[in-house]
Amino acid sequence: NREEIIGLQGVNSKRRSGVNSIFRSTEQISNMEEAILVQTQQMVRQRPIPEVALLKTIPGISDDSAIGLMLEIQSIKRFSSAKKLASFFGLHPVFKASGDGTSGIRMSKQGRKEPRQILFMVAPVSLTANPHIRKIYDEHTAKGMNKMAAIGLKHAQNPADHLRNAEKQPGLRFTS
Repeated sequence: NREEIIGLQGVNSKRRSGVNSIFRSTEQISNMEEAILVQTQQMVRQRPIPEVALLKTIPGISDDSAIGLMLEIQSIKRFSSAKKLASFFGLHPVFKASGDGTSGIRMSKQGRKEPRQILFMVAPVSLTANPHIRKIYDEHTAKGMNKMAAIGLKHAQNPADHLRNAEKQPGLRFTS
Protein backbone atom coordinates (compact mmCIF):
# COMPACT_ATOMS: atom_id res chain seq x y z
CA ASN A 1 0.00 0.00 0.00
CA ARG A 2 1.43 3.37 -1.10
CA GLU A 3 0.08 5.17 1.96
CA GLU A 4 1.82 2.75 4.33
CA ILE A 5 5.12 3.09 2.45
CA ILE A 6 5.29 6.88 2.70
CA GLY A 7 3.57 7.18 6.05
CA LEU A 8 0.30 8.83 5.06
CA GLN A 9 -1.76 7.03 7.64
CA GLY A 10 -3.49 9.58 9.83
CA VAL A 11 -2.77 12.45 7.39
CA ASN A 12 -5.73 14.62 6.39
CA SER A 13 -7.47 13.74 3.14
CA LYS A 14 -6.48 16.95 1.33
CA ARG A 15 -2.76 16.35 1.90
CA ARG A 16 -3.15 12.64 1.09
CA SER A 17 -4.88 13.57 -2.18
CA GLY A 18 -2.02 15.93 -3.08
CA VAL A 19 0.63 13.28 -2.41
CA ASN A 20 -1.31 10.71 -4.44
CA SER A 21 -1.58 13.22 -7.28
CA ILE A 22 2.22 13.64 -7.22
CA PHE A 23 2.66 9.86 -7.39
CA ARG A 24 0.27 9.62 -10.36
CA SER A 25 2.14 12.42 -12.15
CA THR A 26 5.46 10.70 -11.50
CA GLU A 27 4.11 7.46 -12.93
CA GLN A 28 2.79 9.31 -16.01
CA ILE A 29 6.18 10.95 -16.59
CA SER A 30 7.91 7.60 -16.26
CA ASN A 31 5.50 6.03 -18.76
CA MET A 32 6.02 8.94 -21.19
CA GLU A 33 9.81 8.59 -20.93
CA GLU A 34 9.50 4.88 -21.74
CA ALA A 35 7.23 5.66 -24.71
CA ILE A 36 9.70 8.25 -26.02
CA LEU A 37 12.54 5.74 -25.74
CA VAL A 38 10.54 3.12 -27.66
CA GLN A 39 9.54 5.64 -30.34
CA THR A 40 13.15 6.83 -30.72
CA GLN A 41 14.39 3.26 -31.12
CA GLN A 42 11.68 2.54 -33.70
CA MET A 43 12.52 5.71 -35.62
CA VAL A 44 16.20 4.80 -35.74
CA ARG A 45 15.47 1.25 -36.94
CA GLN A 46 12.63 1.92 -39.35
CA ARG A 47 13.47 5.29 -40.85
CA PRO A 48 17.20 5.90 -40.97
CA ILE A 49 17.85 9.56 -41.68
CA PRO A 50 21.22 10.46 -43.28
CA GLU A 51 21.50 13.68 -41.25
CA VAL A 52 21.00 11.75 -38.01
CA ALA A 53 23.80 9.40 -39.01
CA LEU A 54 26.03 12.40 -39.76
CA LEU A 55 25.26 14.07 -36.42
CA LYS A 56 25.99 10.82 -34.58
CA THR A 57 29.59 11.00 -35.86
CA ILE A 58 30.09 13.83 -33.36
CA PRO A 59 31.45 12.32 -30.13
CA GLY A 60 28.74 12.41 -27.48
CA ILE A 61 25.73 12.71 -29.79
CA SER A 62 23.41 9.74 -29.35
CA ASP A 63 20.28 8.77 -31.25
CA ASP A 64 18.22 10.94 -28.90
CA SER A 65 20.42 14.01 -29.37
CA ALA A 66 20.67 13.61 -33.15
CA ILE A 67 16.92 13.11 -33.53
CA GLY A 68 16.24 16.07 -31.24
CA LEU A 69 18.51 18.29 -33.33
CA MET A 70 16.93 17.09 -36.58
CA LEU A 71 13.45 17.76 -35.21
CA GLU A 72 14.58 21.35 -34.68
CA ILE A 73 16.44 21.67 -37.99
CA GLN A 74 13.70 19.84 -39.95
CA SER A 75 15.75 19.96 -43.15
CA ILE A 76 19.33 21.03 -43.68
CA LYS A 77 18.13 22.53 -46.96
CA ARG A 78 16.41 25.30 -45.00
CA PHE A 79 19.81 26.87 -44.35
CA SER A 80 22.09 28.27 -47.04
CA SER A 81 25.17 27.97 -44.79
CA ALA A 82 26.40 26.59 -41.51
CA LYS A 83 26.49 30.18 -40.22
CA LYS A 84 22.75 30.53 -40.79
CA LEU A 85 22.14 27.26 -38.98
CA ALA A 86 24.26 28.47 -36.03
CA SER A 87 22.27 31.71 -36.06
CA PHE A 88 18.97 29.76 -36.00
CA PHE A 89 20.19 28.07 -32.83
CA GLY A 90 21.40 31.36 -31.34
CA LEU A 91 25.01 30.19 -31.37
CA HIS A 92 26.41 33.03 -33.46
CA PRO A 93 28.78 35.49 -31.79
CA VAL A 94 27.66 39.03 -30.98
CA PHE A 95 29.49 41.98 -29.48
CA LYS A 96 28.00 43.03 -26.15
CA ALA A 97 28.86 46.05 -24.03
CA SER A 98 27.57 46.84 -20.56
CA GLY A 99 27.04 50.17 -18.87
CA ASP A 100 30.15 49.73 -16.73
CA GLY A 101 32.41 49.67 -19.79
CA THR A 102 33.02 45.94 -19.99
CA SER A 103 32.53 44.40 -23.38
CA GLY A 104 33.27 41.31 -25.36
CA ILE A 105 32.04 38.81 -27.86
CA ARG A 106 29.40 36.44 -26.54
CA MET A 107 27.01 33.80 -27.83
CA SER A 108 23.83 35.61 -28.87
CA LYS A 109 21.37 33.07 -27.38
CA GLN A 110 18.72 34.46 -29.72
CA GLY A 111 17.03 31.58 -31.39
CA ARG A 112 15.89 28.12 -30.35
CA LYS A 113 17.00 27.19 -26.83
CA GLU A 114 16.18 23.46 -27.12
CA PRO A 115 19.03 22.65 -29.55
CA ARG A 116 21.43 24.73 -27.45
CA GLN A 117 20.45 22.61 -24.44
CA ILE A 118 21.12 19.40 -26.39
CA LEU A 119 24.48 20.67 -27.60
CA PHE A 120 25.47 21.90 -24.17
CA MET A 121 24.92 18.41 -22.76
CA VAL A 122 27.08 16.93 -25.53
CA ALA A 123 29.96 19.40 -25.05
CA PRO A 124 31.70 17.69 -22.06
CA VAL A 125 31.95 14.41 -23.99
CA SER A 126 33.40 16.28 -26.95
CA LEU A 127 36.04 17.80 -24.68
CA THR A 128 37.29 14.38 -23.65
CA ALA A 129 36.84 12.59 -26.99
CA ASN A 130 38.09 15.18 -29.48
CA PRO A 131 41.67 16.47 -29.08
CA HIS A 132 41.03 19.39 -31.46
CA ILE A 133 38.12 20.64 -29.35
CA ARG A 134 40.10 20.09 -26.14
CA LYS A 135 43.01 22.15 -27.52
CA ILE A 136 40.76 25.11 -28.37
CA TYR A 137 39.01 24.84 -25.00
CA ASP A 138 42.39 24.80 -23.17
CA GLU A 139 43.64 27.80 -25.19
CA HIS A 140 40.58 29.87 -24.28
CA THR A 141 40.61 28.95 -20.60
CA ALA A 142 44.35 29.69 -20.44
CA LYS A 143 43.56 33.20 -21.73
CA GLY A 144 41.13 33.62 -18.83
CA MET A 145 37.84 32.65 -20.45
CA ASN A 146 35.32 31.22 -18.01
CA LYS A 147 35.15 27.41 -18.32
CA MET A 148 31.40 27.38 -18.94
CA ALA A 149 31.78 30.05 -21.63
CA ALA A 150 34.52 28.00 -23.27
CA ILE A 151 32.25 24.94 -23.26
CA GLY A 152 29.55 27.09 -24.86
CA LEU A 153 32.02 28.18 -27.51
CA LYS A 154 32.82 24.59 -28.35
CA HIS A 155 29.25 23.35 -28.41
CA ALA A 156 28.57 26.12 -30.92
CA GLN A 157 31.45 25.18 -33.22
CA ASN A 158 31.47 21.38 -33.17
CA PRO A 159 28.11 20.66 -34.88
CA ALA A 160 28.68 23.52 -37.33
CA ASP A 161 32.00 21.89 -38.31
CA HIS A 162 30.25 18.55 -38.85
CA LEU A 163 27.41 20.10 -40.78
CA ARG A 164 29.92 21.88 -43.02
CA ASN A 165 31.11 18.39 -43.91
CA ALA A 166 27.56 17.70 -45.02
CA GLU A 167 28.18 20.04 -47.93
CA LYS A 168 30.56 17.38 -49.27
CA GLN A 169 27.96 14.60 -49.10
CA PRO A 170 25.28 14.18 -51.76
CA GLY A 171 21.79 14.86 -50.49
CA LEU A 172 22.94 16.79 -47.41
CA ARG A 173 23.98 20.05 -49.06
CA PHE A 174 23.11 23.50 -47.88
CA THR A 175 21.11 25.40 -50.47
CA SER A 176 23.09 28.21 -52.05
